[in-house]
Amino acid sequence: MSHTGLYLGDGYVMDARGSKSGVIYSRLEDYKWTHWGIPKGLYTGEPVIEEVFEVLYQAKVVASTGSNVRMRKTASTSSTILKNIKLGKIVDVIEELDGWLKIVYEGETGYMMSKFLEKIENTVTESEPAPVSKAWYVKVECESKDDANNLVAAIAKLAKAKAVEE
Repeated sequence: MSHTGLYLGDGYVMDARGSKSGVIYSRLEDYKWTHWGIPKGLYTGEPVIEEVFEVLYQAKVVASTGSNVRMRKTASTSSTILKNIKLGKIVDVIEELDGWLKIVYEGETGYMMSKFLEKIENTVTESEPAPVSKAWYVKVECESKDDANNLVAAIAKLAKAKAVEE
């Protein structure tokens, strides 16, 4: 092996790519690795369910000024910005905190101040009642992106089969 990286967990690796690039912290999938080693205990090679989130409700991103609102890594204004979400976009709310909401947007989990999210109420009319359904997110760690895609395809196939049964 001529180039070595250190797997840090959660899909991130640190490696030194020479004097021009220096030490790089990046996603494991962002570099074409031909050989690798993972410290024992950080990765088992089997899919592992890390977290299960229930969607409490959906909310629309709102603000009186600007064109987007920041989704942060933790519930703090000094926390790392994960995404800038455009006004009007819909997010799934999975937890309510003091002044903050834990949300999922485009598959990524983060936090947004509650003042920037407007709960979407299910409207009910006499002819069309509001749908009653629950939604869940499951965070799963897989050995590779292909394994993750295969797992998603298998789950989608099961969900489709279940819908046909009902």
